[in-house]
Amino acid sequence: LKQPRDVPGARGVNQPAGTGRDSDIITVMHPALDGVQTVSNGSFPPNYEDLKAIRTALNAAIDQEQLRIRDDVLFQQISVMRTDLNRDISARLAQVERTALRTPDDVLPALVLAAAWYDDAGRESDILTRNPVPHPGFIPVEPLRVPVR
Repeated sequence: LKQPRDVPGARGVNQPAGTGRDSDIITVMHPALDGVQTVSNGSFPPNYEDLKAIRTALNAAIDQEQLRIRDDVLFQQISVMRTDLNRDISARLAQVERTALRTPDDVLPALVLAAAWYDDAGRESDILTRNPVPHPGFIPVEPLRVPVR
């Protein structure tokens, strides 16, 4: 959005008086935003077990709410929402590979682990994309989430 720079004395909504008018940064402050967590772009994709746990937790929460509802229309809308939610998570489960936890015997490169576990060194990306590995040449001896196939 264009900033009102050409208006004398104009400033951003939460911009204190006396700050430069050439700034494109508008700071928004609100008490509700104090506890907001930031989402990093480097997060790992959800795995099969996580999606199943999410589905179970959401269905349990919906069950609890449906027990309290007295309005038939609202009950029907929540039932439709549950159906849509389960359909969406089922579609996501079909796209996600099943994974298992596997621990290497020694500190090894991802290529060596992929060759030993899958007989294909090219599958090192399966190990690296699912785990927070500091360096692909030195996979630590700790449980790693890897595809079952």
